[in-house]
Amino acid sequence: MRVDAAAHYCGVSESAFLSRVQSGQYPPGEKDGGARVWLKDDLDAMIERRFRVKSSTGQIDHDDPFAARLQS
Repeated sequence: MRVDAAAHYCGVSESAFLSRVQSGQYPPGEKDGGARVWLKDDLDAMIERRFRVKSSTGQIDHDDPFAARLQS
């Protein structure tokens, strides 16, 4: 997904998303021709690591990563 969709997916503005990419908090994405894109799986993995969350089923909830519960 492109930056606008990736930022929306993470629940932040595009400028906050790009700032966090630049600081290394978020994945750098991949070049696809002239555009930079982010894979949903990479963003999900970052969310799981950063917030130590998993979905209630023990799997990453690919529809809503922030619907997860804190691990015990």
